[in-house]
Amino acid sequence: MKLTTKRKCLLPWCAAILCICAALTIGVNAENGTARAGVTVSIVTEAPAPGKPLETAVSGDAAGLSYVWTVAGQATDCTASSYVPGAADYEAFITVALVDADGTAVAEDRIFFSRLPVMYIDTDDGSFVEDKWKTVGADVRIDGNARYGAQYEGRMEIKRRGTGSSLYDKKPYKIKLEKKTDLFGFGKNKHFILLADYLDPTLLRNAVGYDVSREMGLVASDWVRVDVVMNGEYRGSYLLGEHLRTGRQFVDITDWEDLAGDLAKAVAKANPADFPEGDDALDDYLSSHLSWMTEPTFTYEGRAYTVADYISVPALDDGFLLEFDTGYDREETYFKTASGLCVDIIKPEFLGSDPAVLTYVQTLLDDFLAAVASPDGYNEKGQHYTELADLDSMVAYWLTLEFLANDDSASRSRVCYVQNGKIVFGPVWDFDISAGSYRSVVRPRGRAVTRSFISTVTRQDLFRDWVKHPEFREAVRVKYMEKRAYFGSLVSAGGIIEAMSEAQAKKAAAKKPAAK
Repeated sequence: MKLTTKRKCLLPWCAAILCICAALTIGVNAENGTARAGVTVSIVTEAPAPGKPLETAVSGDAAGLSYVWTVAGQATDCTASSYVPGAADYEAFITVALVDADGTAVAEDRIFFSRLPVMYIDTDDGSFVEDKWKTVGADVRIDGNARYGAQYEGRMEIKRRGTGSSLYDKKPYKIKLEKKTDLFGFGKNKHFILLADYLDPTLLRNAVGYDVSREMGLVASDWVRVDVVMNGEYRGSYLLGEHLRTGRQFVDITDWEDLAGDLAKAVAKANPADFPEGDDALDDYLSSHLSWMTEPTFTYEGRAYTVADYISVPALDDGFLLEFDTGYDREETYFKTASGLCVDIIKPEFLGSDPAVLTYVQTLLDDFLAAVASPDGYNEKGQHYTELADLDSMVAYWLTLEFLANDDSASRSRVCYVQNGKIVFGPVWDFDISAGSYRSVVRPRGRAVTRSFISTVTRQDLFRDWVKHPEFREAVRVKYMEKRAYFGSLVSAGGIIEAMSEAQAKKAAAKKPAAK
């Protein structure tokens, strides 16, 4: 594949100088002094592996040019059109160049040879997406290597994600593919995350957290570890996973934003004269103006449309993805509960545009929190907390967080969703300072989440009231005994975590890639 860096010139003379430099350094035939225009070389082998030849394809006039192969910047003795990598070549760039008689490179291509799948990203502006609030277009290719095979090649959008984690040198990202794709068997989706795991030197904690929560019966992000090469530079090992989304492929609740798209398509199809340029603009409008959820009609550019003529609106007690946090993470819709907890609405992003539905969500949370805070579990309306929230998910969620002593969850990154009128806890999120990480504030000595002083200081405690109730404690005991053997297999000698650690150690022991 071609690794290109696309940088926009700010002044015309910059472009001219770059063109001249390019001709002098890689495009000149030493024999006749003419530019060797249009000569390219590409490594075309998919799923590279030790012992499998890396084949090349050449276009243009390559007469008189020779092949030079380098690994991590060091020359090899291979001068053939293909190169057979070995295990010793892992974790390095392998480069092929076509050189003239003077040894000047006319064309070159390279891959990052890894045990992991590799994600090649070339941003349109040549940046590493330093601005958290800026979305950047990019070309991307995901090579699944020997285990998975090629996964995707095309366009995508990329932006920084996270709050504290985005402040470190190794940035986490949110990506949106141009088209829905079944990456690594996750199911067709456009939306994914690249977690940097900068605060976790083992690069294991998030992966273990997701796997434990799935074993507990919670909705969890599928994941695979990948190496990322951005704009030709190796950026490190990332955890590629599903982004927190609604819909059948992840959190199985009504996806109101998808429904807005369905409504837009139906309206535009039935009224082509009103929408000569298609339904995209209407889709954007309906996704950010959700009054059609409760109002019989909506008005767009002076024309009124009756919602029931185009779609059936499902029940309004389903389809809301929420996060309890220490503060509002700049989501479009957020509020504070009656008890003082900060809540961000993750999906639908613009729920605040329909005050009636937002009020329903706020009331449901307030009723639950009031019930679970009371000594007998009932609020003033006579509702028990188990009528308002799914007890099994509460147990599985709490047990996962406590077992891994996830400090973050004492005050933030607590996710839940509303499904058929009930609060369901999960998916879990953010484990990079869990399980006794050297950056943890609270070491794993029991009750790290429930009675953490962090939740007291921030006044964002969620779990302390849960453990007061005997039915919750009994359900936890039953769940723990059911999963006790699994917990043992995680931490025992030769167990799950040790096996994952050994796989990481093999990668770390290999030579480091060339910087660029």
